[in-house]
Amino acid sequence: MTYSIVGVIGHIDHGKTSLVAALTGQQTDTHPEEKKRGITIDLGFASFRHGDHQFAMVDAPGHQKYVGNLLAGVSAIDIGLLVVASDQGIQAQTLEHAAIIQSLGVNNLVIALSRIDLATKERIEQVSEEVEFFLAEYGFQQVCQVRTSVPNQLGINDLREQLMAFARSAPRTASGHFRMPIDRVFKKEGRGSVVAGTPWSGKVGVGDQLQLLPSQETVRVREVEVHGESVEQSEAGFRTALNLVGASNNTLARGDELVSVHHLEPTNRFVVQLKPYSETKPIKCPTTIQLHTATTSCSARLIGPKSLLPGQSATVVVETSRELITDYSQPLLVRQPYPVGSLAGGFFLATLGPKRAQGTRTLPTREAIEFGEKLCDEDPQKRLMAWVDREGAMIPTQIFLQSQIGVELSAQSEFLQNCRDSKFFICQQDLFVSPKQVAVAERMILSYLERLTGQKDSAWIHEDALIKNLTARIKPVVASLGLNNLINCKSAVKLNRLIALASDTNLLSKKQKAAMDRMLNSLKNSRTPPSTKELTVETGLSTEAVQSLLRFASEQGVIVEISPQLHYDADTIESMLLELRTSLSQKSRLSVAEIRDLWQVTRKYAIPLLQYCDQQKYTVRDTDHRTSGPNL
Repeated sequence: MTYSIVGVIGHIDHGKTSLVAALTGQQTDTHPEEKKRGITIDLGFASFRHGDHQFAMVDAPGHQKYVGNLLAGVSAIDIGLLVVASDQGIQAQTLEHAAIIQSLGVNNLVIALSRIDLATKERIEQVSEEVEFFLAEYGFQQVCQVRTSVPNQLGINDLREQLMAFARSAPRTASGHFRMPIDRVFKKEGRGSVVAGTPWSGKVGVGDQLQLLPSQETVRVREVEVHGESVEQSEAGFRTALNLVGASNNTLARGDELVSVHHLEPTNRFVVQLKPYSETKPIKCPTTIQLHTATTSCSARLIGPKSLLPGQSATVVVETSRELITDYSQPLLVRQPYPVGSLAGGFFLATLGPKRAQGTRTLPTREAIEFGEKLCDEDPQKRLMAWVDREGAMIPTQIFLQSQIGVELSAQSEFLQNCRDSKFFICQQDLFVSPKQVAVAERMILSYLERLTGQKDSAWIHEDALIKNLTARIKPVVASLGLNNLINCKSAVKLNRLIALASDTNLLSKKQKAAMDRMLNSLKNSRTPPSTKELTVETGLSTEAVQSLLRFASEQGVIVEISPQLHYDADTIESMLLELRTSLSQKSRLSVAEIRDLWQVTRKYAIPLLQYCDQQKYTVRDTDHRTSGPNL
């Protein structure tokens, strides 16, 4: 069985509820206040079957005061049913509701010209022409009209047939994470809290654990109902009621969302595309507005161009008063708080995380808008490229691709493979790296090495220290790729883990570099390093070649020559001197044996090391003891 949701909209007192009752045989005005006042205040729900297809009807309030409730009801509909009374014609809310439907991306619109028994034939023709004319202004080029009279049962079957013509021919995809915006909350005697809504994605079943957002409470599903019938499982696109365990009615409200546990994070800063309605005045930024999306309504601040012009799309940053869950291309509506009225429609492009906090960096408004403009591209590969360029490097997860790029789970494997085959990215297994950011890293590394070289004739820096100096702006993997590119094109030189700007004084042949790397590996972190003679045996080089390379490394500051036969890597010497300084600050005079034990070396290494320290004035010899020297 296929299934469609119909949003019934229109001006107050144009006969929406009566029409729904005629189609379904069910009354949707169930609230005592609604029965007393004769108008729909909150959302009403009913359903009917036509052949093998089921229609879920959402009867939305028509009064200006309750447009917020209407928006909660039309957040996930397939077909719009706009009711226009033949005896009254187009009214203020008629056009606003049409604009809302258009903004929310509903392309299938059926017009029910109601109360034809109360209007003349001429009046009916006039209203029909006006409806067609005004709807064209909102982008509805082809709309179908059905003339109805509930008391006389005229046009009701024709209306059913027309809805059937627009009915979904295939079910929605139920893949991916579960997400259901809540539009109703009530208590069921003896069972506790019940919420209702239309799942936007995924499936839900009895016993499932879900997360309630934005409160982030974990709840369990006790019962699932679809149109009053108990079922084991519901899925995207079906009107669903869930009996929950673990949530109190005090924390549940319309606008909350139920999602798969730990899959989505609510936030309050977004980049969106807005298009002000053609009849509105220019919207000046920054400004505070009322934002409606899914089943949520909240105040928000628009930040962007100085003025948003009627009928022209613009990318803006939105900061909301409450945290929201959004997907890429999720529709939204902007209304002004006073005087009340709809201003613009649009859709979400990306979440930007929370507002700027002290000590943290968030994307500035101008960069955020430029980022959002790239996300307007119809090609999902270009949208992913915009994200990777922003992040530098990232692993696109299933939830990210679905919620931020707009690629459904079933299409993600093929999509990622196409991305890997393209020239947009540098790919390392699941990691996607931005070529643009790698080029930035190369420039930053060269600039840093040039400054370092300007401070010393021969400047070397450990690879880890170099990467760490850049990570405030770029990710380590991006910096490493940039460094490798510089080494490969001989703009930088690498000896073991030490990096320097390429110059005539530190360039080595490939054979020399390989031998140097082997020697430096042997010396690295060793307090008992091999002698020059032992290095000659290890490398298989002549004594002269080894001595030449050791002299080169010593001149570059990569190693320290203790004696012609003994060399240490610079980091090890620095560590040993630090230990010596600490000990001499606690005891002003140390014996050779004490220093030997401190360094955990034999006398064979301790004596030449102390002679080196005496020469460099790190220590002062006092018979068989040492005291602190001026350079320590």
